[in-house]
Amino acid sequence: MRLGLRTLDTASGWLCSAGALLSTLGVLWLIGSTAAHVLMRTLKLGGIAGIVELNALVMVVVVFFGLGEAQRRGAHVSVTLGVDRLPATIARYCMFLAVGVSLAVTMWWFTATLSSFSTSFSSKERLTGVTDILVWPARLAIVVGLGILLVETINVLTQAMRQRRLLADDTESLGT
Repeated sequence: MRLGLRTLDTASGWLCSAGALLSTLGVLWLIGSTAAHVLMRTLKLGGIAGIVELNALVMVVVVFFGLGEAQRRGAHVSVTLGVDRLPATIARYCMFLAVGVSLAVTMWWFTATLSSFSTSFSSKERLTGVTDILVWPARLAIVVGLGILLVETINVLTQAMRQRRLLADDTESLGT
């Protein structure tokens, strides 16, 4: 059991890191391509055809591939005003419940987005602009990003169940 949880934590860490790396590369792409587009337009050479549409799809990768790492680091926006005032035991159960609800919602999003990806892929859905760009790669990025978040949320939940505590003062021990 302990080896399985350690393996889950390691796999989740690798997935989150890979997603964060791809997200970072996407940000660098956005900066470079936008700067090149603006420079070319400023020099009256004309912009880069389709870059706005392509960058919209890259933005999807940036956002969704970073979700797992944000969960792992505890970097999501959270409000603990009420939980901070509860006794420690009740606070742990409240946080455990919150992670459980988060897991259920993430599973729901994952399955709904997987269905949306399948429809987009089979219909060859396109984003129409200066150039037509296929939409299914962006939908696939959402599915992959939510999948990474799902694995990390399961990791947090299993660690909480094992340790019978969630989001204690020492969050490093939970791998979040």
